Amino acid sequence: MSPISESVHKSSVTVSVVPRVPEGLESLRSLAFNLWWSWNYDALELFQELDPVL
Repeated sequence: MSPISESVHKSSVTVSVVPRVPEGLESLRSLAFNLWWSWNYDALELFQELDPVL
């Protein structure tokens, strides 16, 4: 039986996700990648109205 440190294998996987934004909502994509909305109450409220789970 080999020591635990020798039997542990590390692996790495890179996943790239590119969201598809419906036509007519493209401007929301740039807003979503701008952290300004995270501290701006009006913008946060807008995103919550679009998707309450957010």
